[in-house]
Amino acid sequence: MSKAIRYYSSKTGHTAKMANAIGDAIGVKAETVAVPLSEPVDQLILGASVYAYGIDNSVKEFLKANKDKIGEVYLFSQAALIKGSYKQTSKVCKDLGIKISRNQFWCPGEFHGVKAGRPNDKDIADAIKWAEKP
Repeated sequence: MSKAIRYYSSKTGHTAKMANAIGDAIGVKAETVAVPLSEPVDQLILGASVYAYGIDNSVKEFLKANKDKIGEVYLFSQAALIKGSYKQTSKVCKDLGIKISRNQFWCPGEFHGVKAGRPNDKDIADAIKWAEKP
């Protein structure tokens, strides 16, 4: 089964940290959404957290540009105020005809001091366990 990891990470770098840890654990290079898929993949492990109540436009553009190469999206995210970005990401995927797994990973994320120190080492370890299963 072919896999790819793509992510969008803001100023904090939390999503990049999680993506790289997942990639190291499963032997797949984690890259930003600025890097298109070079070939079709069965599973796209996508790091797309919520910013201002939505996913970043660069994630939407990546999905749109690569929709014919994605078998299924497996989402990981963190957020301080809501429980993940499944709702926002699944809407974009549905509109593009991309299958998205309900098997997502979410953990708290720090935002202006709320949920300080998250994601922590345990969150990263849990994300790796999650990614090893799909």
